[in-house]
Amino acid sequence: MTLLEALVVVTLTVMIGLIAFPSMERTYQILSLHQTADALAANLRIAHADAMDKDRDVDFSLQVDGHGYGWNEGEARRVPETIDLRMSKGQKIQFFADGSTSGGVVTLAAGAHQVDISVDIATGAVTNGP
Repeated sequence: MTLLEALVVVTLTVMIGLIAFPSMERTYQILSLHQTADALAANLRIAHADAMDKDRDVDFSLQVDGHGYGWNEGEARRVPETIDLRMSKGQKIQFFADGSTSGGVVTLAAGAHQVDISVDIATGAVTNGP
C-alpha cells in the first residue's frame, strides 16, 4: 500500500464519519426524548394511583428551571439538560382522591422535536403523543 492510497482511505473514513456523526447524535437525542417521556408518563400514572390509594390529593409539579419534576409522595426527578419541560396550565397537575384531575399537558422538547403527555381531566388517564 502506498502513502497516497493510505491518505485516500483516511480521507474517505473521515468524510464518512463527518456525515454519519450528526445523524447519530440526532438519533440519540430523539431516543433520549422518548425514553424521558415514557418515564415521566409512568410517574404521572404513579402520582394518580397514589392519590386514589391514599385517599388524598397529590400535586404533580415541574421544577422552576424546567429540567425536573416531582409530586408529594415521590422524590424529585431530573431530566437531561437537553430536554425542556413545560406545562399547559401553570406548573402543576392535581390528582384528586376520587380519580379526577385538574388535567393538563406536559410538553417535553429537545431541539426541533417534542412529545406531549396529556392527562385527561375526567379520568386521569395519561397518554403520550408524538
